[in-house]
Amino acid sequence: MTRLNEAADLRSHVRESLAQVEQWGALEGALILSDVAYGRFLELRLAARRLIEAADDEGRLQEFKEDVWSCKNRLRSAIRADLGLMFDEDQPVDT
Repeated sequence: MTRLNEAADLRSHVRESLAQVEQWGALEGALILSDVAYGRFLELRLAARRLIEAADDEGRLQEFKEDVWSCKNRLRSAIRADLGLMFDEDQPVDT
């Protein structure tokens, strides 16, 4: 969560990151995401939007930062699982 904590302007940082994530999802991501990973992708987008639109309540901002961080990690885990499945399919089958 270092980048979120170190951002001088948290909302701008998350807004820029969200734009990059959405661009990736519209191009490469859409081609490789399973249903589970796509669901995690949508969760991350929603969490980022909540943080961007949140009131300036420091407690709520911390909660939203943690939510974004957790959603990002769940998406990364789902993508790793997808990639593992893709490579598992390349393994020779013993008969």
